[in-house]
Amino acid sequence: MSEEILPLRLIVQKFKYLDEDHREKVREKCLKYNIEYENCIFVTQLVYCPLKRLFHEAYPDLVIQNYYEPKVIIGRLVAYGLEHVLNNFDYSDWIFKSEVEGEKVVKVDNINYLILGRIDGVIQSKIHDRRIGVEFKVTAHDLPPDHYIEQCKIYNLMFDLEYCYLVMMNRDKIYTYVVDEKYDDNDLLNLVEEYVSMVHIPRWDWECKICPFVKLCPFSRGE
Repeated sequence: MSEEILPLRLIVQKFKYLDEDHREKVREKCLKYNIEYENCIFVTQLVYCPLKRLFHEAYPDLVIQNYYEPKVIIGRLVAYGLEHVLNNFDYSDWIFKSEVEGEKVVKVDNINYLILGRIDGVIQSKIHDRRIGVEFKVTAHDLPPDHYIEQCKIYNLMFDLEYCYLVMMNRDKIYTYVVDEKYDDNDLLNLVEEYVSMVHIPRWDWECKICPFVKLCPFSRGE
């Protein structure tokens, strides 16, 4: 093995290990709720095209290629770095908890779906019943895209947050948006209904341009 590519291969192998470990934890949660694995949906999947999840399962080789995308590597390294630095960090009357996980069961057409979320961080007050979310994004966008905002709205419901800080980072600047709107249970139910019924394929007009499955999808709108 060439030593020049060793660091990259080590990073990717670590990502694969972490993802497989997370999948095992998801399977355990599915057993806990007696819900089929294919009926477990992540919040990050809900805000994208519903076909993407199916393609992920059907074409794992293409998913592996995505591990080598520079933007994916940078985003994950930033996330893991922040987790390591900030987890259990005390600041005055607040404490930061990183990689907080939550779940909600939603029933659609008499089928239970387990909706899983993992927010980058929750800032918990030590003296008041206040919880504030933090979601970090490494992105080229100058304004928060709709799917990032939608993700934060769901987290506000799932983790009972007062609001969520959406922290956008790129090579030139870091800026923060406050997402104080919160989904209610009916909003989440409607979103899950749309997702499992595949009402929106794709969900956003721009998705096909960056989708690794664009050449395989019969609904593709082109590259």
